Amino acid sequence: MRKGNKVYIYLNQEYWGEADTICKAAKKCSVSTTTVQQILSKKIPCTKRGFYFSRKELTDEERCELPVKDNHFEKQDPTHWGRGCVREVEDQVYEVDCNSPNVTYFPKKRDDKIEEFKTFLFTKLRERWLLIPKPLATLERQYIRDFLREMEK
Repeated sequence: MRKGNKVYIYLNQEYWGEADTICKAAKKCSVSTTTVQQILSKKIPCTKRGFYFSRKELTDEERCELPVKDNHFEKQDPTHWGRGCVREVEDQVYEVDCNSPNVTYFPKKRDDKIEEFKTFLFTKLRERWLLIPKPLATLERQYIRDFLREMEK
């Protein structure tokens, strides 16, 4: 490995770590290699979260001149977290696939979706069926089976 490939990483004027290459530095900070290169070439001051990259270890005076990003008071983008997207449901935030609005997993095939739902439903209602009268529980189970059979058609 050539000397000079090392990248020093700073976060809000504090030493955060180092990496052997630009790619490893980018991966450590969850940013693109292009972002690291732009900061090294002084095209942008730092990342949105306050990371700064340098080819040499900085002195205390140089670190004091680095930009600071105070992310605690900054309102986060409600649709993105890092590389993924987020979805808020009843005051809870979930990281989701950007191509799908679903918070939970759904199989691709329709039959598999119905089978997955059937498993979920029967598992969740099992305790209820142990507490209610047996004829009512039997009727509820049969209703669900008939309904799902109709959906499979």
